[in-house]
Amino acid sequence: YHSAGISFYKFFQYTMDEPNVLLLDMPASRLDGGAWQPREEALRLDNAIRRKLGYHLRTASMAQPYVDKSPDVRDHLLELRYNIRSQIHVSGAYLALEEPEFAEILLDGQLVKEETAGFFVDRAIKTIPMPSFGPGDHELLIRMAFGEKSDLEWCYLLGDFGVQVQGTQTTLIPRQDVLAWDSIVTQSLPFYGGNLTYQIPFSCTAGEYKLRVPNFCASVLGVEIDGKDRGIIAYSPYEADLGLLKSGNHLLKLTIYGNRINSFGQVHLKDDALTYFGPQTWRSTGDQWTYEYRLKPQGILSAPLLLRKND
Repeated sequence: YHSAGISFYKFFQYTMDEPNVLLLDMPASRLDGGAWQPREEALRLDNAIRRKLGYHLRTASMAQPYVDKSPDVRDHLLELRYNIRSQIHVSGAYLALEEPEFAEILLDGQLVKEETAGFFVDRAIKTIPMPSFGPGDHELLIRMAFGEKSDLEWCYLLGDFGVQVQGTQTTLIPRQDVLAWDSIVTQSLPFYGGNLTYQIPFSCTAGEYKLRVPNFCASVLGVEIDGKDRGIIAYSPYEADLGLLKSGNHLLKLTIYGNRINSFGQVHLKDDALTYFGPQTWRSTGDQWTYEYRLKPQGILSAPLLLRKND
């Protein structure tokens, strides 16, 4: 096989299997009506509150819920205040969070009707329809009954929007209509972890072809040509057999099967060399910690190569 000499488009349309994601992980907080405390990452905040209340920390050594049969007492009020900055009008969004049955949710001071409408990734993470809101800064307030068995975790806003990340600041922006060969993290999808399909039209002469995708970050890469499944790409040399193609126009679809590293992973961990990811890697300290987001590249990072069989 040799290079077919065909350059794929620099920009192309795409489809997503799931709504886009805004990670909400650094709220301001107050406990039992006390003074408001500055923004803090939720798991670090959980540690601080548990130390203050004399509770066990939620680490690898804590008992699983099915083992711990002690009463579930939640006699403290924890308020979490998130700022949602938006450049666009947002409608049809959902808030995803654990244990909404123990919480009261308000957006800009208005009570949100808590009608669960499914789940996000894990059945324990319920989704709540959110009211529409326009450009500007918005206050999301979650008042939760808190006790030793509470699960203080990250929350997620899900919807048809784009997200821009700058250091510790996130902003809702228009979602890009097209993508380039680059990480989707920098193309309005920084926290997205679902499947995404690139749609790539091209023309060629008749012949037998292979596709090589030398540079991608995904669990695996699915390949389809003109509606026919051509398998997956997972291992070197990162090629898929496209078979005999007729002369003319074709539509190549490449699906990155996503992973949740930028949605649920250690997005504040500075050490890229770690290979063991226990509970403490979400709660790193000192030089291992950063409030700025440390996101992993995702998607197809450079243009695929179309290879034609030698005549």
